[in-house]
Amino acid sequence: MLEASTGMKPGLRYCLENPANGVVFDGFFQDGQYFDCKHHRVPIGWLEGNNFIYNEVDGNGTPRFPNRLAGVLKNLVLTMYDGTTIQAREVQNG
Repeated sequence: MLEASTGMKPGLRYCLENPANGVVFDGFFQDGQYFDCKHHRVPIGWLEGNNFIYNEVDGNGTPRFPNRLAGVLKNLVLTMYDGTTIQAREVQNG
């Protein structure tokens, strides 16, 4: 179930605006799951309440983010674990 305070609506896609100097997210959220644009059939992240869990690891198997927690999403704003904020916006499905 999608937490209402995320600001997202079921069935719609949302991408993250990539900041000029920060983490690049090349994918989209849909129904509480995060898919990258290359392999959009299997989610690489998901929302647990407002927590954005991102399952990407480096070549050594170390999670990209501490405890895989990339940040917290509220009102279409992702606040990253380091305090950086990234806006989410609705995009066309396709």
